[in-house]
Amino acid sequence: LAGDFMPDYGFERPLAVGERVVFWDMIHYTMVKTTTFNGITLPSIATWREDGTLGSELDLAEAYLRLLATRMDERLRYRIDVPDELRALALPPLLLQPLVENAIVHGLEPTVDGGEVQISARRDGGLLCIEVRDDGRGLDAAPRPGRRAGTGVALQNLRDRLAGRWHGRASLTLEPASPGTRATLCLPIDAA
Repeated sequence: LAGDFMPDYGFERPLAVGERVVFWDMIHYTMVKTTTFNGITLPSIATWREDGTLGSELDLAEAYLRLLATRMDERLRYRIDVPDELRALALPPLLLQPLVENAIVHGLEPTVDGGEVQISARRDGGLLCIEVRDDGRGLDAAPRPGRRAGTGVALQNLRDRLAGRWHGRASLTLEPASPGTRATLCLPIDAA
């Protein structure tokens, strides 16, 4: 799963950072070595094998958003609104990141003006519910000219992981957000 991190940015696709052009292999090297890239400290891929916390997943999501903000500039805005008491809750690795990536790649990046990604979390009884919302193109938008529609692999992988671990007690829902899309991930707090 960690190898699928940012699959849309392959070795052949450059990422402009300031006046330099940095290729994905340099970004990958930076991520693996747990060093700083353009002022952003990224966690080691080795830590993605064990359960972490919502806080550590939010830190990863924010590092990802900051990295993409160097490329998208003012076209990407983001907000993370999660109460401090929820940040310590256990969370398997890389449940949040694919939702954030989808919001960017399918919702905001194709638009001229970009937009905003909002990440929030709340306790709903015995569930932790994490919401990723974008104000981009929405679920029913046609693919960009010259691009194919997404295949849904990331979402299916998430659903499979939820089913394998929580056997129907966790869910992932997608719905229109007018504008944009809302993805909501709910999972048992005591069983995370």
